[in-house]
Amino acid sequence: MAPDRFAERSAEVEFTVAADGHVRAATLATSEVPEKTGRLLVRAVKGARYRPRFVAGTAVETTGVKYRETIYTPK
Repeated sequence: MAPDRFAERSAEVEFTVAADGHVRAATLATSEVPEKTGRLLVRAVKGARYRPRFVAGTAVETTGVKYRETIYTPK
């Protein structure tokens, strides 16, 4: 990629991982990307499944999980 033709932008999604590994309450925390791209990122995170956190051998909900994506867009 030619650096003079593209701009680096990022978006951060904050969400909760439930005890069963599903995503809940995903929101776009920060974004420098177009609105449509941000919506697609939130949808992708909501569709993912994560390994839950374990405390004393039991899966528990984890709040405040953050995922940051860097995207290169034409200038």
